[in-house]
Amino acid sequence: MEITILIALVALNIILVAVNIFFTVSRGKSNNAGNNDLREVNGLINQLFGALESYRKGLKDEMQFLRQSQGEKLENVYKLMTELDNRVSGNLAQIRSGLDNKLKEVRESNEKSLELMRQTVDEKLTVNLEQKLTGSFSQINERLEAVYKGLGEMQVLASGVSDLKKVLTNVKTRGTWGEVALDSMLSQLLAPEQYASN
Repeated sequence: MEITILIALVALNIILVAVNIFFTVSRGKSNNAGNNDLREVNGLINQLFGALESYRKGLKDEMQFLRQSQGEKLENVYKLMTELDNRVSGNLAQIRSGLDNKLKEVRESNEKSLELMRQTVDEKLTVNLEQKLTGSFSQINERLEAVYKGLGEMQVLASGVSDLKKVLTNVKTRGTWGEVALDSMLSQLLAPEQYASN
């Protein structure tokens, strides 16, 4: 477009120069010669306009060709961009699908590992708990047996005390028993010269 304006300005300057030359020449010549010169200048102007018109048509054709060429190139670029977009979208979909599958596999693997770990921990806890409970119950049983044994001995002792109580209920027997016990203690503590028995 700018080229067309530039060409039009150049052509306008050429026309003005030609008209100026024409008037300058026509003043110096006679009417007949001026008419011939006017015809020549007119012919030159017509040739110039014809040349400008053909040049304009050539520029117009070239601009149209460039526009079509650029349009085709833009269309090709658009097609390439669309194709590239489709390829990228397809590749992204494949990558997303692959990642989803991998994540699913990892999740399943983790779930299996966690389940195996849970079973192992449960088994170990069960075994440890059973061992500790069995040990605790055996200790409790041993202590209960010891308590029962002690209770049995206490009952025997209680019956012995009861028998002793029966024996010591008589005052005379108690006194005799006391004298014998006192004699035994004194004989253990003192020499026979240090005390006299009654």
